[in-house]
Amino acid sequence: MAEGKKSFLAYADWKDVFESLPDDKAGKLIKHIFAYVNDEDPKSDDPIVNILFIQIKTTLKRDLKKWETSKENKSIAGRMGNLKRWHNDLWQSVSDNHVTLDQAEKIAERRRTSHTDTLRSQNIAEIAVNDNVNVNDSVNVSVNVNDSVSDNKRSHTQNFYTKKIPIEKLKEGCAGHATWLQSIGMKNSLKPDEVLEWLDAFCLHMSATGKDSETEQEFKRYCASWIASEIRRGRTPITKPPPDKEQKVNATEAMQQSLIDKYAKSNN
Repeated sequence: MAEGKKSFLAYADWKDVFESLPDDKAGKLIKHIFAYVNDEDPKSDDPIVNILFIQIKTTLKRDLKKWETSKENKSIAGRMGNLKRWHNDLWQSVSDNHVTLDQAEKIAERRRTSHTDTLRSQNIAEIAVNDNVNVNDSVNVSVNVNDSVSDNKRSHTQNFYTKKIPIEKLKEGCAGHATWLQSIGMKNSLKPDEVLEWLDAFCLHMSATGKDSETEQEFKRYCASWIASEIRRGRTPITKPPPDKEQKVNATEAMQQSLIDKYAKSNN
């Protein structure tokens, strides 16, 4: 019997089998059944018992398979429920078949170990690929766990929420944070690709104002507020920087020279 299974089904139609047997053989058969379900691998020297047990054994195996399938499904449902409660973005990625449940749980474990939102912002697909590479490498896993613990200690001393991160790094991380992107999309009626386009525009805006780093918390807060404000004003995202000042000056000078040349020829 499988681990954790403490019972088995006996069927009413077995009654005919037992009633057709003398009491001593019926007793041997029922003892044989109990020995089998308790993983004792019984061997009977009675050919009648062996023959009658064949059909019963088939039924018991079928029931065991159903029980194991049901147990596995319940386990998966429980794991998915836990993932949905604490890591909705990972749950959505598993539901969309972007990553496996095992991979999502590894990512969730890393988040719990680090106590930061940085890993939550990493691109999920990229982490899944790394998991596939290292899943059988016990040495790498050990090192990664130790590194996570070290990062955890550092995060307490550095106070993660006041630590500034380069804008490009924040942009890369936020682009992989499905829950945050979805929230902005729902509030502003934007499609996923439109949210990413606005994220590009916000980073350009930050660069134009001279900001090259910010805390993750403040970056997300300001980005969401700025996008909503720009959309209310009827603006569209600008994702390419304007020509620099020197280029504008050169273009003006070229136009002036063109006019000088034109009128100089006319006077001649």
